[in-house]
Amino acid sequence: MAVAPLTILYISRRFFPEITGGGQISGFEIAKAQAKLGNKVHVLTWTEKSACEEVVQGIHIMRKTMPKLRWFPRFSNMDYMYWNMSREASKMCEILCPDVVHLLNFESIPFTAMRLKKMFGVPLVATVNGPIFGCFTQAGIDYLGQTCIHCKTPKRFLDSIAKWGVVKGPLYWLYSLWYMPLLKRSYKCINTFFAVSRAMIPLLQNMGVSEKSVVVVPNPIAPQQKKPVVDLKKKYHLTSQKVVLYAGRLEEDKGVHLTIKALPHLENVVLLIIGKGSYESSLRQLVTNLKLENKVKFLGFMHNAEVLRHYSLADLVVFPNTVYESLSRMLLEACAHGIPIIASNMGGNADIVEHEVTGLLLEKPSPENIAKAMKTILTNDLLYKKMSLHAKRKAKEFSPESTGRKISAEYQKLCVVHETERNF
Repeated sequence: MAVAPLTILYISRRFFPEITGGGQISGFEIAKAQAKLGNKVHVLTWTEKSACEEVVQGIHIMRKTMPKLRWFPRFSNMDYMYWNMSREASKMCEILCPDVVHLLNFESIPFTAMRLKKMFGVPLVATVNGPIFGCFTQAGIDYLGQTCIHCKTPKRFLDSIAKWGVVKGPLYWLYSLWYMPLLKRSYKCINTFFAVSRAMIPLLQNMGVSEKSVVVVPNPIAPQQKKPVVDLKKKYHLTSQKVVLYAGRLEEDKGVHLTIKALPHLENVVLLIIGKGSYESSLRQLVTNLKLENKVKFLGFMHNAEVLRHYSLADLVVFPNTVYESLSRMLLEACAHGIPIIASNMGGNADIVEHEVTGLLLEKPSPENIAKAMKTILTNDLLYKKMSLHAKRKAKEFSPESTGRKISAEYQKLCVVHETERNF
């Protein structure tokens, strides 16, 4: 039986082509998949440039300019921003009368969820990509440098001091006594949460979300084929070397320094690092100290299309993260290209990396263990081919078509329940 097309309103702080991370790429893929299924897709987003309205690949996009508070920049990016997003969202709901509103990132949930639920009673869906939805410091790491899952009030005091110092820290902590309950009230208005990995479920439960309202939907990634990239090989002076790739933010918790420290144990291996971040200078100094300038190349920030080209160079992707990671897009992209992966057995990594099938999971990501794992994969052609084949098969689970159909089915369920409740 044919299903009537739905009118869907997506709300996101940023949207394609204004991409700062994997969440925006995934949001664009989700919207495109729904448009291809015949649904009427609208996106409300904000820009640092001039406001505009456009249609991109069947998606109606309304870009608004986000107001700023000159003297209170942090407040500008919290309550003031949330309030402005909720106000614009309610205006769009009045115009479009959507069947479903999908909040694509964390910033679109506070205030907006409460306002739309109260004013319109429309079914609300939210995608959560990382731990910051339940983390006041938005780092996902506590004052001891450990993964932080349970954001309890006394511990949050120490976390605030560790991040903002002994003067500002207590003030931010006082603010958190209002802010954290606000988040929990907003989350109660969400009908369904799309978690990008199973590892997200405990974090959602910690914020009062029932497991019954959580559906695991990994971020979508289209299958890819490796292509000849002679120009890139020439540019980076690559001949017979095995290429290890890292693409993402350069922060200490990503574990790139551990991969660098593993390189002295390996021969004929080059590490390509794509991205930027606060830890870049430390990584460069480490390379200098270890005299690895010929083995490590910093390529800087790249747009996604160019990043994807570089996967055609890669023989291996290594992600020895030291704290929680919900679902790294780099791992999805590696799978899509049929590249084996070495990763820490932490967070959502195990949703992508099947140990000894699509790669290797490390219980302790030390430089020695990383080097051993890299040798195991790169020196065994039969094992490498097996892992590459299984990685491509795994990637089919995350195709835009597959995730698009799953998301659409959840939308339809919500609409049926909503219509039934309205009739009673």
